[in-house]
Formats: sequence, structure tokens, C-alpha cells
Amino acid sequence: MLSNISFAFLFRDVVVSNHARAGKKIRPGHKGSILISLLVTMTILSALGAAMLPMFSSSTMSSTSSNDARKALYMAESGLRYALSELRNSGFSTNAVNELNSTTYSLDDGGTFTVNVFGTEFESPSDQNLSAGGTLSLVAPIGKMPEEFSIPAGAFVVNLKSFRDAVVFEGTPDPFTAQVQIFQRTSDTSLTLSLNDPFTVYQDDLVCLAVRPFPSQTGVLVNPGDDLEVDIEAKDFFPKQNGSIYISDTAGRMMHYFYDQREEISSEKVRLTNLSAPTAAGFPSGFPFRVDSGTDYVILTGGNYRIIPTGSWGADAAVSYAISGETATSASDESLPYPTESIPDFSPQEVVASHSDLEKTSSKEGVIVVDQGSGEVTLGGDVSSAFGAVWFGGTNNIGGIADFCTDGKCQFNYGVRTFFKLYYDGTGDGFTLAFINGEDNDKSSVGGDAGAGELMAYAGDSRRWSSDEMGRDFLDGTGSGLISPKMALEFDTYTNAVVGSICSNLAFQNSRRNDPTPSDKDFLQYVFWGSKAGWACRTNAAGIPSPTYDDNQHDAGGGDNPLNIKTNKYGTDADLIADGVTVDNTTNWLNGSITKGPWAVRVEVTRSTVADEVSGKYEYTLKTWIRQCDDLNCDNIDGTYFADTSIEYGAQPPHLEQTIELSAEDHGKFDTFLFGLTEATGGAVQTATISNLQLSFIRPGDAVISSDPNWP
Repeated sequence: MLSNISFAFLFRDVVVSNHARAGKKIRPGHKGSILISLLVTMTILSALGAAMLPMFSSSTMSSTSSNDARKALYMAESGLRYALSELRNSGFSTNAVNELNSTTYSLDDGGTFTVNVFGTEFESPSDQNLSAGGTLSLVAPIGKMPEEFSIPAGAFVVNLKSFRDAVVFEGTPDPFTAQVQIFQRTSDTSLTLSLNDPFTVYQDDLVCLAVRPFPSQTGVLVNPGDDLEVDIEAKDFFPKQNGSIYISDTAGRMMHYFYDQREEISSEKVRLTNLSAPTAAGFPSGFPFRVDSGTDYVILTGGNYRIIPTGSWGADAAVSYAISGETATSASDESLPYPTESIPDFSPQEVVASHSDLEKTSSKEGVIVVDQGSGEVTLGGDVSSAFGAVWFGGTNNIGGIADFCTDGKCQFNYGVRTFFKLYYDGTGDGFTLAFINGEDNDKSSVGGDAGAGELMAYAGDSRRWSSDEMGRDFLDGTGSGLISPKMALEFDTYTNAVVGSICSNLAFQNSRRNDPTPSDKDFLQYVFWGSKAGWACRTNAAGIPSPTYDDNQHDAGGGDNPLNIKTNKYGTDADLIADGVTVDNTTNWLNGSITKGPWAVRVEVTRSTVADEVSGKYEYTLKTWIRQCDDLNCDNIDGTYFADTSIEYGAQPPHLEQTIELSAEDHGKFDTFLFGLTEATGGAVQTATISNLQLSFIRPGDAVISSDPNWP
């Protein structure tokens, strides 16, 4: 019996250090064996209850009601232990949380317990753009607020994603933080806050609670294992143990940390002890760091969960015991983000719905079609001898940056990640996914040449006629084409590998490309630009020789211009076997007569923000992965890490990778960029359908996925 008593009291001392990712919201995707675990645990609890009965019978205790109260306490602690097990084993899945929060667990001998798993994160039920003194409405999407829960005056609310983007991209974070003046609980799952400052938040945005670092911490270097002192308001809502926090620091970062205990050390401040960073592979360490009490915040992430059980004993649960929200155990989830957890910064559906100025330009009708409902883009349309381009994005706010994208030109910053699905049908001339510098180009820019489909509207001066004798008529109005620096991923099923000069006796020569052989091979390659000197056989509207035609040869320019990768994917049988692909053959794989796609494509472009100390140049690294889908809708790709552009994909080596160096001048022109698709046909026609296209901007501190259970 004594051993049973000791075991029961162990429940009180459970400490969970399974820490959470900053801003983490519980999502489906980790399927725990809830039913099996429930049966096993209930069996244990039944045995425990049977062992407890003789200990607390009326013959051994002076008061039956006292015995029942103690039994109710033990049931509450049993519920705590059970809830911790279920949450950790299920990966904090939505199913497990919902099951715990909606179920009364019963023992045959009369004991029951319920659990409230309360997440200290909140969401905005609507768009709210508040002036100072305004009232913010919030809802708690996970569990019920404990009765004693409150948010003191002097604490802060933070629109987490918008604030983080503003910090990382050097925007203005002020509209996304506000100091709390008055807290009012309106229900178990809703509250209002009167705010001292203006505050902007949109529907379903994650709103977190925060405090300032204490002034004594300003400028102090913080290393792993150090403590952090913060303002006293933290004592009212920061977990007493096992807290998960996000810190904005003086280096302009938002990084994720944990602490062991919250200790009150004076009437002005509390101490968060033994700071650490996430230990899961794929999370960068934020140590060391410095904070400023006047500008930085210590933010309570949405990944903190209070587990608040209530135990009951006796007929009709006559006696109950509830562990208070303040003393309840806190737990958090250290796992990587769930696939597709974050909303991408951009998708055609959003642009089509909100911007009538989505720019597409083509030499013939039907060459480029955008579905106004789904954002699906169709290139080619089986129209011969035509070309065109489509550029995405109007004037958009990305996170905390107003006008991050202006008239289609977005800030490049640290780089981007993009994903889309592709179904290709036809025999040429191909298309590109293009990133074009925003200083020299705009949404009316397009390359191409009616007499040279192999240019794919990426190279060329956009002329509608194949020879000057027919008159110079340019689709872009000037004959400028797409001015370098620029880069693209080319998809092609029609190679043009003729060796020779673009001009011969002032006559333009077709098919002069640095393409792989044989001539009918399907291939992918990166394309950049060649010599910036013009070609006399192709002049623009002002009669100036055009340099854009040399982009068609890719590596013909030499000098400092980036060279293309003259390659193909699936060049060997080993490639096919390794990736689980079924195709007609290694030559005709993108558009095989039997086994053509569809395909899922992921591209990451990482942009250096610091020049090489020796060369003075800036590195750009391009990575591409391509996967064959299991069905026409690519259902096997949806909801996987491969399709999630909010994370860095390190689970599989890229199929194409290249690092190029740009001069300071060219790098500066890429401070903004246009993002879109270009395509062209000659005598051979094509239809390329692009769907589910999305793009996210890289942020320092993004998680890196090093293992993908869904590959291939």
C-alpha cells in the first residue's frame, strides 16, 4: 500500500520539457494511437483505483468525505499523467487535444476525471484596425481559459507573423504590438482588451502575449544556460515552468527559446531560468543574443499548453478536485512544424481575387489563360508561333511591411521558395519559371520573337514579326525584352542545340542554343544571360542592337555572366529507380505518351545579403526538386513538407543546384524582382498547366526539414 501511495503522489511532480516551436498551432498530421493508449491507460488506472479503495475505506480513515476528497485529488493527478502521455505520444495532434477536452474518463469503482488543455495563444475573429484606446476582441481556439487567468495592464499583445516579418525585413513593427490597458473575460473562450496603442490584426491571425526585457538586461550578452529578467507582468500569464518564448533581439531577429522556471525576484521583475534553444534537428540556435528593453519583446509562443485536470469520486461525482490553472503543469511541443502549417506569402488565387491588374501579355489570344476562380495558369494553349509572359502580384503587404510588393515588384531580401504542380502536353518550345530584376523591368516586360520559339519569351526583344522587312512591332512597345540580371528554371521538350553565331551577314539565325542532346530530349536547366553587348541583326525600337538575344545561348557571353547548367533530370535508370518514377524512357520523360506527369516542382533561391570579402560579389543559390505525382491531382503531394514553402527543404538532395555570383551592381538591381512565367511556341505546340503555385519569402530562423516520410 505504501508503494501505491508513493506512486500516486509522483503525479504531482511531473515535469515536461518537450518544448514548442514559436507561433506553433496544433494541426492535424501526427496520428497517435489514441484508442489503444486509452485502453492501456484505463486498465492501469482501473488497477490503481482498485488498489486505492482499501486504503481509503471508512474503516481506515476517520471521514468518508475526507477519503473521497483525497481520491478525487488522486484522480486529478491521474488525469494529468494520462493527458501528458496522450499529448506527447500523438505529437500534440488536434485529435488528441479534442479528445481530452471533450471526454469524461471513468473508472469502474466510481472515479472520473476530465482535462482542460488550454493553449495560451489567441486568434482574431475578424479584421481589426484599431486606434489607440480601441478594444481588441480575441478568441482562445484551444481549450478554456482558467477562471483565474488574466492579462495585466502593462503587458503587450503581438500580431506574431506580421511583427516577425517587420523585424526580419526591417519594416515598421509598431502597428503589430500594443500595450494592454484593461482585460475583460467575456466567456470561457473569448476576451476583450482595451489597448493603449494602435493595433492591426487580420482574421485568424495568431495573437500572442508579451513583455519587455527588464532594463538591466539591455546590452547583456545572453548565452545558453543563462537567465533572462523580464518585466513583472510576466508573473500573471507566463508558465511557471517549461515555458516556450520568442525573443526579438538587437540583431533584428526573431528566435525561439525555452526556459525552465519563472521566478519572481522583486516587485518589478521576474527571472526566466536556464535558457535553451530547440534541440530538434532543423532549428537554428539563436545564441548568443542581446536585447534592448526599449525596443525588444519576450513573446509567449502559441506552443505553451496548460494541462488542467479535474478529478471526481463518489456517486454522481459528488466530490471533485480541480488543479488550478496557475499550478497546473505546462507542456510544449518541440517537434518541427507540421506540413503546410503556415500560409504562403503569395498564391495566384489571392492575386486573382484581389488584384484586377494581374499582368499577362502575349502575341496571340489564348496563349496565356488565367482561371479567375482557382488561379490556375495555362501556357501555350496549342497556339503555334506565339509567345507571352504572366507576372504575379500587385501592391501587397507581406507581414509587417507595407507595400512589400509594389506594382508587381517584390523585395528579394534573403530569397524565396516556390512550389507548383505541372501538367505538360505537347512538343515545344517550353516555358520558364522566371525571376527578373525589378530595377530595369516591370509588368509590361516580355521577351520573345515570333520567328524563334526557342527563346520562350525569356530571351529576345518581344517582336511580333520575324524580320525587320515586315516592320518592327514590339509587344512591350520598346523592344527592350527582359533586361538582365535575371534567372529562370527552363522546362523544355524541344532542344535547339545548333552551334553558331546568332547573326550571319546581319541575318538572324534560329536554334542557336546551348541545349543538351539528343534533339528530342526532355530537360530542365537554369538559364541566366549572356553578353550585354548587342546584336546588329536584331535592333530595338530606337535602332539599338539588342543584347537580350545572347541570353538564348546562355553561356556564350563569358566574363562575369552566370553560366547555365546544361543538363537534364532523369538522365539514368538509377535516377528513375531512386525517385520511384515511371516514364516512357529517359529521353522522353516530361511528356511521355503513356507516363507523362503530372509533376510537383519545388524551387528555392537563396540570396546573400553580404558580399564575399575577396571577390566583392554576392552569391545566389538555386535548388530544384521535381517529383512525379501518383494521380492527376497530385493528392500524394498535398499536405507534405515538399509542398510547404514556409520551411527549408533539406530532406532530399536537389535534382538541380547551382550557385552563381553577381556583381554589386547586378545584386543591387535585384533588390526587387518580378516573379512569373514565360513561354513560346514555334511550329510545335504545347499546353502547360500550372496549378497550386505558391511563393514564400525566406526568413532567418525558418525550420529546416531534414527528413521527409512522404518521399517518394
